[in-house]
Amino acid sequence: MRRTPSWPPAAVGVLIALLGAFVLGALMVGLGLLLTHTLQNGALARWDEDVNTWFVAQRSQAGNSITSVATTIGSTPTVLIVAALSVVVLAVRRLWRRPRWLWSHSPWRFSSF
Repeated sequence: MRRTPSWPPAAVGVLIALLGAFVLGALMVGLGLLLTHTLQNGALARWDEDVNTWFVAQRSQAGNSITSVATTIGSTPTVLIVAALSVVVLAVRRLWRRPRWLWSHSPWRFSSF
C-alpha cells in the first residue's frame, strides 16, 4: 500500500480549525436565517412574543433597579477591571503562576466580550 505525501502537522491543524470554524459559522447563519425568516410568522414567533408580553407585565421599579445593577456588574469594563485587579493582587502576593495563567488566557476569554 502506497502512501501519498502528507502535509505538515501544523498545516493539517490549521486546515481542520478553519474547516471547523467554517462549518460552525455556516450552521449558525443557517439556524439564524431559519429562525428569522422561515419561522417568523409561526408558533415559535407567537410564543416568543407572549413571553415578551409576560415579562413586560411583570416589570417593577425594584426589579428594574436590580437588573440595572446586575447588568453593570456583568459588563465588559467591570470584568476587565476585576481581572486586572486579580492579576495585581496575585502578583503582589508573589503567586506568579496564577496571574501568568490568568493573563495568558485573558485574550481568549475577553474576545467574546
